[in-house]
Amino acid sequence: MAKDPSQAAIWYRRAADQGLADAQTRLGAMLLVGRGIPKNYAESVAWFRKAADQGHAKAQSYLGAAYDFGYGLREDYHQAAIWYRKAAEQGNAPAITSLASMYERGRGLLKNEEEAARLYRQAAEQGFAPAQNGLGEMLRDGRGVKQDYTESVVWFRKAAAQNQMSGIHNLGLAYAYGLGVARNVSEGESWLRKAAKMGYAPAPKALEKLRQLQ
Repeated sequence: MAKDPSQAAIWYRRAADQGLADAQTRLGAMLLVGRGIPKNYAESVAWFRKAADQGHAKAQSYLGAAYDFGYGLREDYHQAAIWYRKAAEQGNAPAITSLASMYERGRGLLKNEEEAARLYRQAAEQGFAPAQNGLGEMLRDGRGVKQDYTESVVWFRKAAAQNQMSGIHNLGLAYAYGLGVARNVSEGESWLRKAAKMGYAPAPKALEKLRQLQ
């Protein structure tokens, strides 16, 4: 495949026109972000739908996100959940995580924190950083699972190792307040500063609050 994104888009379109689901998904993804081709949400959704209808898990996850966040069509949480579930049933970690989030918040689905925690763990065990952080938060807060600060830190650390911003932030909080690890304020501040430098909005407030408590 051509390294030049614009050339790659041409080849993906040719393959997509022939009905190849993977090419349709890749073309949709390029249209979604405007990589190598002008951004076009509506067209990206059209290609995701073609691939999703063929059972392509990644396309189903993308289509779920389009409904979830209103990319190229009207927000519809019910439809988002349907497509996330189709992808999740094929083991797609981003879709599993998105479905977990919907259960956690009661968005498009009846709120069910136990199911949310189960799904977060399923995706976390695949190594998906957002799910690792999500599971860590459920364990820390005792939502849907028995509260376990020590295990929560294990998952925050795994997410942070992949530079996942909320995982870095949560690991910083764990050190700062001694939740699941020996309290180490300087270590906590270091992680929180890293999250702040990455643009994670809650981190500066957490740093300020920590300084006020010292």
